[in-house]
Amino acid sequence: MTLRISGLAKHYGDVPVFENVTLSVEPGEFVAIVGESGVGKSTLLNCMAGLDSWDAGTVTHEGADIGALDGEACALWRRRHVGFVFQAFHVLPHLDVAQNVSLPLMLLGGRRDEGRVAHMLDAVGLPGMGARLPQTLSGGQLQRVAIARALVHRPALLLADEPTGNLDPGTASKVMELLIGQTREHGASLVLVTHSESAAARADRLLHLTAEGIRA
Repeated sequence: MTLRISGLAKHYGDVPVFENVTLSVEPGEFVAIVGESGVGKSTLLNCMAGLDSWDAGTVTHEGADIGALDGEACALWRRRHVGFVFQAFHVLPHLDVAQNVSLPLMLLGGRRDEGRVAHMLDAVGLPGMGARLPQTLSGGQLQRVAIARALVHRPALLLADEPTGNLDPGTASKVMELLIGQTREHGASLVLVTHSESAAARADRLLHLTAEGIRA
């Protein structure tokens, strides 16, 4: 499922965050987006997920105009097609690891698929840790939980916002290896926003976001 962005612009009041952003991401492609702090990389990623609004342009996914969807329809599209990995993990502290990973399946109206959850935990190197609570895990383990949660419903589009930003270099490298390996296995498109040169160097394409648009 191809993600296409055309002429996208975002302003806060009269101040432009970015303008004239046009790009496409093909199925199975890994695209990294870099840029100066404050240029709106995370905002662009949120627009791709339909989590933020924009002032001009379009975001389409497999022909569906995301900006034209109402709140409920956009949430349903996101649940079905998007996985999101955040820098701060956003793992729910009152749920155990397996419950956190199974959340996307539950939100889609299904029952917790214990076999699929266990398979994802194995895939991210956390076998047998489903009953653990988040506060007993390291930062690297928490990011692995977040990756498992983002991929458990097999989304076509994975969006990652500085997923290694809170990790030491060794753990960051392992997390990137895992993130890329899992998206390749699932055939998902991966869009990564990062300040890490080593993470960006792994991408199929590297794009630079500026206030005036995006360039290779």
